[in-house]
Amino acid sequence: MFFITLSAQITQEHADLIILGHLPNDTSAYTLYAKDTVQPNYVVLTATNEKLKLNYPCLVYYVSFTGETDGKYLIVKESNGNVLEVNAKNDEGPDDLEEWREVPNIPHSVWKCTKVQDGYGQVFYLFIELSFYPSIGKLIIKSDEEISWSGVYDYYLDEIDRLYLTPDIFSGLAWYIIFQNPEDEMILTQGMMLSTKFYFICLTEFNDI
Repeated sequence: MFFITLSAQITQEHADLIILGHLPNDTSAYTLYAKDTVQPNYVVLTATNEKLKLNYPCLVYYVSFTGETDGKYLIVKESNGNVLEVNAKNDEGPDDLEEWREVPNIPHSVWKCTKVQDGYGQVFYLFIELSFYPSIGKLIIKSDEEISWSGVYDYYLDEIDRLYLTPDIFSGLAWYIIFQNPEDEMILTQGMMLSTKFYFICLTEFNDI
């Protein structure tokens, strides 16, 4: 059991994207299910057969892995988008799973920051992960807790590959220039301030942005 923090007020659509953006690290084939209503006090049976009662409103997802008896619950806190993952062993899923909505996989690319280089040539490292959903114009940013960028954003690229985010999280500098060569590597340079470069590598076979 572990936590992922994503600071943003979310909708059901955003919750779907957050969960889909989390799942590419799972290599097994799976089917993702969701309860379509907010659950006020949901109870999950953990892998150690303990009942975990969630005392906050949340959106509940269940991952059924093909050919396996172990599944997992993914719980999205409605107020801020925090995600709780609970593994379940020898579990056939919720009793009413046939009533849950099956969440279709939306093609998306996941990019991990490998380093950041400032204008003085100094290199430092941050956990930043970008999940692009080009068909619906959504971007999920995951980052370290001390960085306030985490969230779900609308985005678009202009004719010269400038990346714009909505809402504006950089006080007027809400765009980046993308340098992509080869297709699985990318550099983002913030706005007019061309001194700081963010280097990314694609973690998924699908690499469209």
